[in-house]
Amino acid sequence: MRLLSRVEDILSGKVEADKVLHNNPCQSAGYVILPDMKWDLTTLSSLYLIAITRSKSISSLRELRRKDLGMLRSIRREAARVVKERWGLDPSETRLFIHYQPSYCELPFLLLVVSCSSPLLVRRSLPRTYRER
Repeated sequence: MRLLSRVEDILSGKVEADKVLHNNPCQSAGYVILPDMKWDLTTLSSLYLIAITRSKSISSLRELRRKDLGMLRSIRREAARVVKERWGLDPSETRLFIHYQPSYCELPFLLLVVSCSSPLLVRRSLPRTYRER
């Protein structure tokens, strides 16, 4: 319960407000983007950001629906803008992931990991049929 309270406090702006890089206040499709607490805030090669969604209906990848595409595209667009403006990184230097299985299943959040130089990150394209579902 303590972590759930912490996430709610982040979403409401009670804590970590000074670290929020982007805030979309929409209750159904909104989110906040901020640095993950594991990142030291200086080492670009280990840049690690998270996006926490406001929607209570999304607690895992399996619960994403077509109606959530707008939110996912917005997260991708705003994350790219933030890393470009803040750290001068081109979107091609970053990768965006949905964390599956979420670390805490009862929480309504998606994780956004933006990393510039992990050797494990290989760009792969999905077949067109999967990208447009």
